[in-house]
Amino acid sequence: MIVTGSAFFCFSDTTTSPWPRAFYVDRVTAYDSLQQLVEHIRTAGAEPFVVVERRDIDADPRLQALTRPGSVESSTVVRARDYVLTNNSTSLTIDVPAPGVVYLGEAGAVGDFVATLNGERVSQLTANYAFKALVAPQAGTYRVAFRYWPRHFTAYLASAVVGLVLWTTILAVAWKYLRASRAAEPSMKRADQTPCTA
Repeated sequence: MIVTGSAFFCFSDTTTSPWPRAFYVDRVTAYDSLQQLVEHIRTAGAEPFVVVERRDIDADPRLQALTRPGSVESSTVVRARDYVLTNNSTSLTIDVPAPGVVYLGEAGAVGDFVATLNGERVSQLTANYAFKALVAPQAGTYRVAFRYWPRHFTAYLASAVVGLVLWTTILAVAWKYLRASRAAEPSMKRADQTPCTA
């Protein structure tokens, strides 16, 4: 089921085997609306595929070179291997025979994850409406990683550090003032106890 706004669309899974968690494909198909995406899903066969919103394809020449009209199914599909899963990341190895797209079947908003390809940060795509993907620019063996890091988290950390520094400064100033006040009390008492001479 896919939900958007007040509408939702249901479709039956007609595949004979489950998709791999992550895979490579050598082509992508564009879609312009959710209804068109649902139609792609209904008419697709058992092989994994990647569909990307047309505006994302229009903004990336690499995706434009991978776009093919017609069937969504790819002629080449390669499964990923050597997965490492942690609380906030997924990494994997994949053998890419030619430029294409690496897809990970985990939902996540663009901007809230950091994607890397062989350790270098790259841009993340939203594929199949809600899932992660990235472009593999050429043939080779890649180590792909997606790490959860909310888009404003760095700013939140910086704000927390600034707040901690300010709070520490306030405490230090208050403590210094308190010590100075306590140190001045005995001398004030001695001054009060000194007898007056006529």
